[in-house]
Amino acid sequence: ATDSGASAASRGACARAVGVDLSATSPLAGATYYPRASCPLRWAFNADVSDHANPEMVASPDADPPGCEPALTALFEAARALKFPPTNRGITRTPGAPRVAAFSCGTRGSHRLPPCLHQIAAGLVDAGVLDKWPRQISVNHYGYRPSGQDAEGAAAVKEAKTAAGYEMIPHKDGFADQAAIVSLGSDTQLEFWGMPVTAEERGFRDLLAGRFSGTEVFEELADRPADTVVWLEPGSVLVCQGDALTEFAHGLRAREHDVFPLGDSPSPEVSAQVDGATVGHSVQDGVRPANAGAVSVDALEQRAAVGGGGSDGARVAVSRSERVSIVLWTEYTGGPNAGGVEQADPS
Repeated sequence: ATDSGASAASRGACARAVGVDLSATSPLAGATYYPRASCPLRWAFNADVSDHANPEMVASPDADPPGCEPALTALFEAARALKFPPTNRGITRTPGAPRVAAFSCGTRGSHRLPPCLHQIAAGLVDAGVLDKWPRQISVNHYGYRPSGQDAEGAAAVKEAKTAAGYEMIPHKDGFADQAAIVSLGSDTQLEFWGMPVTAEERGFRDLLAGRFSGTEVFEELADRPADTVVWLEPGSVLVCQGDALTEFAHGLRAREHDVFPLGDSPSPEVSAQVDGATVGHSVQDGVRPANAGAVSVDALEQRAAVGGGGSDGARVAVSRSERVSIVLWTEYTGGPNAGGVEQADPS
């Protein structure tokens, strides 16, 4: 790794993370998934997340090693408590859009980031998940519940904001060598649509690097089935680079639940129970996630049951609930004018 300001001692204290190459099971060349069970967020922190101490890896084959859940809960609570601009909803302008906070990272030694984000960035670099210190971080808070209201009022506001299921409009990220998506809070299904670019378009795009953010929105893709999907467990990390960034758009379709099929081709007749109601089949329910083999089904079923979802033996239905997505971008080095412009309306 080429992290700025990291000492050999701090890097040596952290084990290398082992991810799953998704190009073996999908067209997502350049995508790597670090499951909840083995990802670099599996740390028992040797200090509160308000401190800048280095985390220590807990070596354990268990799906949830000792200290894993408290550490993830602490990170989730710290991330959702960050100061979010009241009017920033990112690139999605619908009721299900997240509230968004963007941060310039500075150097590792500058400690410019909020402590919880600094700790996540340091962990990903030390574990070899990111090749270098990120340039920008975006925190997306989905399904949030406003504070300062009674429980009934807060529940009503939350229901109104998530009536269609939270969503993120299909888009391509701006210029970056790598983008890492850290998921906290709840499970969800991220969809990918193939949007290849020609060599001429790629060259023109590189010439514009450093002059504008490069973020592209493809709202029309929400009406088309995705080419592949990736299941995001809370505590997991998905890293995209190369074709996974430039040849595909990604997003979260508006829906109230996500469905994880337990077989290769679930039939349209099967159904699952979510909050006591039967969830019918849809096009995306039949798409087996590219990372399905890396997801612990037992742990998923436990989380689904706690959140009001369930399993019928053919698939697991998970109700969408409060979630934080933390996206870290590293500096783009592909064009003659690379660097200098941050992600526009980061997502």
